[in-house]
Amino acid sequence: TNSVPLYDLGISGQGQVIGISDTGVDENSCFFDDPNGAVADSQVGGTYTADSSKRKVVMYIAFQDGDDCNAGHGSHCAGSIAGNPGSTASTQD
Repeated sequence: TNSVPLYDLGISGQGQVIGISDTGVDENSCFFDDPNGAVADSQVGGTYTADSSKRKVVMYIAFQDGDDCNAGHGSHCAGSIAGNPGSTASTQD
């Protein structure tokens, strides 16, 4: 059976914001799919802003050099932390 002891105690992670510093994120990954629109770079006019209407990624500051890629390690780590993919999202994502 699936054990979800934290979720059973009412700890779902909903409304929590975490930070990750890694390689880029594949914005087309099912883990970051968002019916409210694509993930946008959060820097506008030199100011960083969060968009709480987003399903998973509320702020994205793109930094990548010649050794990084969008579909690499950063997507894996962020996808593991973010929860279920959008196509099968449930109350536990």
